[in-house]
Amino acid sequence: MGVVPSTTFKRCYHLPQAMLNYQGLTSKGTRAVCLALVSNAVVSELLLAGNAIGTYGLQCIVDMLKHNTTIQVLDVSDNDLGSAGASLLADLISNTTLASLKASGNHFKGTDAKYFSQAIQKNTTLKHLDLSHNEFTEKGGILLGRSIGENECLESVNLSWNHLRLTGIAGIAEGIKANVSIKKLNVSWNGIGNDGARVLGRALRDNWILEELDVSSSRIGFEGLRMLFAGMVGNETLKRLILTKNPITSSGACVALRLIQSTPSFQIKKLEMADLSVTSEFLDLLSELHKTKPDFVAVYGGILRNKDMILDTLAKHSDIRDPLEIFMEFIKQNNLRLMDMFTRLDKDKNFSISRLEFERGIKDAEIPLDGLQMDKLINRLDFNGDGEIDFGELLDGYHQYVQRRRKKRKDSEYMQALSNQIRPISSRSRYVFRNPSRPSSPSYDSDPNSRPVTPHCINLSGPLGNRDEFIMSLNHLPNNRNHFLNVSDMNVTDVNALSDDSDDSDDTGCEIQVPQLYDHHGIGDLTISDW
Repeated sequence: MGVVPSTTFKRCYHLPQAMLNYQGLTSKGTRAVCLALVSNAVVSELLLAGNAIGTYGLQCIVDMLKHNTTIQVLDVSDNDLGSAGASLLADLISNTTLASLKASGNHFKGTDAKYFSQAIQKNTTLKHLDLSHNEFTEKGGILLGRSIGENECLESVNLSWNHLRLTGIAGIAEGIKANVSIKKLNVSWNGIGNDGARVLGRALRDNWILEELDVSSSRIGFEGLRMLFAGMVGNETLKRLILTKNPITSSGACVALRLIQSTPSFQIKKLEMADLSVTSEFLDLLSELHKTKPDFVAVYGGILRNKDMILDTLAKHSDIRDPLEIFMEFIKQNNLRLMDMFTRLDKDKNFSISRLEFERGIKDAEIPLDGLQMDKLINRLDFNGDGEIDFGELLDGYHQYVQRRRKKRKDSEYMQALSNQIRPISSRSRYVFRNPSRPSSPSYDSDPNSRPVTPHCINLSGPLGNRDEFIMSLNHLPNNRNHFLNVSDMNVTDVNALSDDSDDSDDTGCEIQVPQLYDHHGIGDLTISDW
C-alpha cells in the first residue's frame, strides 16, 4: 500500500481507544487504518485530530463506519477539511450510528452549515457534536439553529469561536427554544454582546432541558447580564452558567447573586466568573445565599477590598503566590522534566490533559494549590481555550515562568544596586530639596541640628545612565520632604559621586528640573542648584 507500518496504531489496535492524534497521517495512511478497522470489534473511539487526512482519507472513514458499528466516537479536528469535508461529514452523520463527533478547527464556512443542518435534522443517534473553531458566521448560526430545533437526540453542542455575533446567536436561540434534548451548550467567544445575552435569556425562559450554558468571552456587560437573567425568569433547569471573561464588573456579580436569591424558579448551582475580582459586598451576598442554597458555588477571581482595583493589583503581586510558579517549582524540586510531569497528568495517554485529569493529578501529587489557584493555572495554560492542555501549551507556560523569573531577578539586582547608592548623611549637609508649593518650613540652614532624623543622600558611585534612570532612582527615595544629592557633574546622563566631605568644595552643578516627582513625594518641582 506504500505506507510505513505505524507502531502507534499497532499498540492501540486491540484497545478501546485508537489514539492517532498528530501522527502525520495522510490520505494513504488513513486508508490503511480504515481497512484494518472495518471488521474490528474492539476499538470504540477513533481519534485523528491534527493530521492531514484529506478528502480522500475522510471518504475512507465514512465508508468504513458504514460497516463498523462498534466505533461510537470520532475526532477529526484540525485536519483542514473545508467545504468538501463538511459534505462528507454530513453523509457520515446521516448514515452511521456515531454517538460523538468532534470536527473542530476545519475551516468550515457559513455556506457549509447547510450540510450539517440537513444531516442533524435526520440523525437519531448523535449525542455530542463539536464544531468549534470554525467560521460559520451569522448565516451558519441561522442554519444550525433550525436543525437544533428539530433534533431530538443531541445532548451537548459546542459552537464556540465561530463568529456568530448577534444574528447567528439569535438563530441558535430559536433552536434552543424548541429543542427537547440538549443539556449542554457552548457558544463562547462569539461576540454576541448585550443584545445576544437578551436573546439567549428569552430562549431559556421557554427551554426546560438545558442544564449548562457557556457564554465566556462574549462581550456581555453589566446591562447584558441583567437582561440575560431577566429574560430567563421561569427557567427551572439551568444549573451551571459560565460568564468568565466578560466585562460584567463586580457590581454585575452582586446583581447576579441577588437575582438568583430572589427568583424562586432559578436552580443555578454554579456561577463561574473565574477572572472577576469581587467586593466584600459580593461575599456578604454569597454568605446570605448559602443559607437558602447551601450547595451553590460561585467561582471568582479574587477579592477587592474597599472596591479598590489598585489594592487588588498590589495584593496579586505581593501576597498571593503565582500558581504557575508553584507548579513549576514543584517540577524542579522533584527533578522532573516537563515531559515527565505531562505524562504523569495525562492518565488516558491521549497527549492531551483534560481539566478533570489536571485537577486529579495536582491533588494526587499534593501540589499546594487551592481550587481558585488551580482554576487560574488551568486557564493560563489552556492558551487556545479548548478545555484541554497539550504539551505545547505546557511548554509555553514554562517559557512564561522562565521569563518572569528573569525579569524578577533583574529588577532585584537593579534595586539592590540602587539601595547601595542611598545612605543616611550627617546634619552638616547644606542643600535641601524643598517643596515651593507647600507652606514654608523652618530653615534648616540656620539650625542644622533641627533637621529631620531620617534625611537621605544618593551617593552615586558611577554613571547612572539616562534621565529616566535618574528619575527612577529619585522615586525610590524615602518619602520625606527633605533629600540630598551628593554629585559633582549634573549632566544627568553621567552623574558621579563626590566624597563625604564635598560640603566644603567649590564645585557647582547646573540646575535640573524634575517636575514628575511632586505627586509621588509631595516635594514639588525638584531643583538642584549652586553647590
